Amino acid sequence: MAFRGVCLSLGLASLTRSAVAECKLGSCSSCAEGQCNPGNECYDSSPEDYDPTYCVDCPGGDCGGSDGGDNGLDVDPSLGCPGKENLPVALILGVMGGFFFCLLPCGTLCYRSQKQYRDEFLSSSSVTVGRTQAEVKKKWTETSDKGGVTHMFEVQFVAQRRPGEAYLVDAKRTVQQQTYESAQIGAQLECAFRLGNEREFMLVEDVRAQPEGCSLTMIVCFLGCFALVGVALAGASFPLTGCPLGFIPFGLLIVGGSLLGWKGCMPLVRKLTSSSFYVTVKPYNNLAPPMEMMQA
Repeated sequence: MAFRGVCLSLGLASLTRSAVAECKLGSCSSCAEGQCNPGNECYDSSPEDYDPTYCVDCPGGDCGGSDGGDNGLDVDPSLGCPGKENLPVALILGVMGGFFFCLLPCGTLCYRSQKQYRDEFLSSSSVTVGRTQAEVKKKWTETSDKGGVTHMFEVQFVAQRRPGEAYLVDAKRTVQQQTYESAQIGAQLECAFRLGNEREFMLVEDVRAQPEGCSLTMIVCFLGCFALVGVALAGASFPLTGCPLGFIPFGLLIVGGSLLGWKGCMPLVRKLTSSSFYVTVKPYNNLAPPMEMMQA
């Protein structure tokens, strides 16, 4: 019996040494937990608890001194999304790529929306815009800490929606230096306002004095550089990780940026410039009677 016990112990020891010897490059899937490490030219890419099938060979036989290969991450394209860090890396690259790319549609659509809004107020044929004269009540300048000068007007005008219904509008508005110097207190300036929402208005002379600024072509060229970076980041997510899910946040951010530039840019600007802090509107009843009543 003692001889049989000794033989059994020697046999188990031999099997253990054999199993340990098999845990090496080319046969990493046979490694036990704790043996799957760079010392055996293997690394563990298990999503959660250790699974021998996720113990894989180090790329090129070189673990780079960490469990994740040359890049220091447990990323293996052959495993796809189930890989230990494949999914997070793919999503991060997709988010970064989408952020860079969405600047292009957001910026160009915002520019187009702003131009259409401006042209609508300057057009004399618009049925949604009324015209009147605004009186300059006050004028002053504000200087920032960096030395920048802002020219301000306080204007007042009466906006008539329909016969017998009018509103008195008092507003503070930033103007161009040219407008500030040419118009004195008490001056009358042509004013275009939104019928039914008098908080939205423009001083026609001041808008026409504004410089054109950047053209759409220049904006596209500038933001197109960011878009190329975004495409490169999102495009690299799949070959690097083998996981295509990184394209989901990439696409969502592009759609979100487009909607923000198309529908959110100008409404946000209008909300800020027409807030009660800058514009007050109240009914105005001191109107002259209609000409028919005066003749009667």
